[in-house]
Amino acid sequence: MHGPWTKQILEIIAQNPHTAASKLAPLQGSETRPFKADIRKLQKLGLTVSYEVEYALTQLGKACHVL
Repeated sequence: MHGPWTKQILEIIAQNPHTAASKLAPLQGSETRPFKADIRKLQKLGLTVSYEVEYALTQLGKACHVL
């Protein structure tokens, strides 16, 4: 679960909170569906929170993103 994609997604969400996955995915060079799947993995770890159409980091995610 740890790797370059993890830090990259946390950074993208940190810089663009409350933004839809369809707008975040291109920032990673990804399509929306795989990007959302990766966010769900991070959500299961308690690193992100998902709203109706957007995402934000949890306190834990904010701490991990600066590592």
